[in-house]
This record gives sequence, C-alpha cells and structure tokens, in this order.
Amino acid sequence: MLTTLFPRFHQRYLDSPVADWLVGFADWLVAVGYAHDPAHDHVRRLKQVLEAREPVTSDAMFSAAELTTIFTSARQQPLFRGTQRAFA
Repeated sequence: MLTTLFPRFHQRYLDSPVADWLVGFADWLVAVGYAHDPAHDHVRRLKQVLEAREPVTSDAMFSAAELTTIFTSARQQPLFRGTQRAFA
C-alpha cells in the first residue's frame, strides 16, 4: 500500500526503522475506507512522530498516555490529533 500512497517516495517509508508500523497502518487505513489523500497524510505524520522517538519495535503496545506524549510537541498541529485518533 505504501507504493500506492507514496509512488515516488515509498522506499523512504520502507527503509524507515518503523516501516512495519507504517505498512500496517497504511493497509488498515485503506481497508477501512480512508481516501488516498487522508491516508497519505496520516501515514506521513505517523512516520514523523515515531521516528522522532526511541526505536519502536513492531510488537510494541502503546497506552493512551504514551500516544498523547508521542503526538504532542511544541510545534503540534491539530492534524496530528486526527492521526493520533486514527492510529489509536
């Protein structure tokens, strides 16, 4: 699904240390009916926040408090909250 959402830059996502999360999230977004542009934006934002953290294993579990911390920053944009809700 990453090749569909990111035709020119999908390799950046596949080479990411959080690629398993990105692939799974992208597949889920499309499976539940998200349109291309919103799915693209959510996956891009998830990549940003997960790569900014310590390494995240593919079998990690996130609590609601951890997700709030992950998706909060000084430069927080409201769109990241939407991605947080979709990812949760």
